[in-house]
Amino acid sequence: MLEVGSKSTKPGHRPLFERHDWDVTVIDLKQGPNVDVVLDEPFDDEQFDAIVSDAMLEHNNMFWITFLEMARVLKTGEIMMHITPSRGPEHRAPQDCWRFYRDGMTAAEDWCGMEMLCTSTDWRTSDLDFRAQKRPKTVKRMRKNAVFLYTV
Repeated sequence: MLEVGSKSTKPGHRPLFERHDWDVTVIDLKQGPNVDVVLDEPFDDEQFDAIVSDAMLEHNNMFWITFLEMARVLKTGEIMMHITPSRGPEHRAPQDCWRFYRDGMTAAEDWCGMEMLCTSTDWRTSDLDFRAQKRPKTVKRMRKNAVFLYTV
């Protein structure tokens, strides 16, 4: 599994996947907490079984290039998931460039030949198609986020 843009003191999604015996590689543009690989050269085509980004795309001034690159390194038939804001205040780290909606992520799907499996925005609770009935904290935490799930 590849986790993209997770330089943070928080462990990101690594513990969740490692509990299920996945090998996890965390990449970022700079070395820091949680980073396994500083991206300085491309990965091979179709190298990863899953790709996750959480609160990264909105900070990427050319997210479409990163998105296409993630699609390239994802194995055919596997899953890519993005959690990113669909609204909310600016949070520069070091920059805050975008907010994402269903139509925009459908356009990203078209650019790279992927199939969108699920998409949710936070405008209504009913938009959370995958809503966790027993985990209201999860729903509350995601109130300003959109979730996009793709396969190649």
